[in-house]
Amino acid sequence: MELLRVLLCVFGAVQMGSAIAVEAVSPSPSVVPPLVLVTPAPPLSPDEQKKLRVEFKAALRQEELAFDHQEKSALKEFSVAQAAKLKEWRSREKKERHQFFDTHSTGPEQRKYVLDFVGRKKEFDLQLGESLKSEKRSWKEKRDALKVSQRNRQTKFEEALNQSQRPSADLWKSQ
Repeated sequence: MELLRVLLCVFGAVQMGSAIAVEAVSPSPSVVPPLVLVTPAPPLSPDEQKKLRVEFKAALRQEELAFDHQEKSALKEFSVAQAAKLKEWRSREKKERHQFFDTHSTGPEQRKYVLDFVGRKKEFDLQLGESLKSEKRSWKEKRDALKVSQRNRQTKFEEALNQSQRPSADLWKSQ
């Protein structure tokens, strides 16, 4: 009896051209799914398409600029961190060198220490250089991924416009 009443309400609402949610009338929503009427969107005019293209290209450009800013800030922070590591390393080495020279006053021992120091310095500089290369490589991979994503979204955007449809809102945001 309850199901019959729900069906009559839905049928009446459909005839009048309005959408209703069956859940409001029916105590068990699992019996009948909600009814939603969808009207197709009108096709886009050439002016609307042109405006959407301009807006979309501007949004992609803003996304690139935001990425550039993030990259620049991150590399600057990385550079500051490396400078701090270098300063700390030099300070530690200076302290160790002074202690060594205070206890070892002969020339051959000091020369050996200086040669070892030069080797340690080269190794430390190589480490810093490799970590910088790695960081830059990481940002380059992220940039390449962004470009691919933008290219794919641009293609889908153009396909929708060529069909005179409004492109999906998901295309405006980066994934």
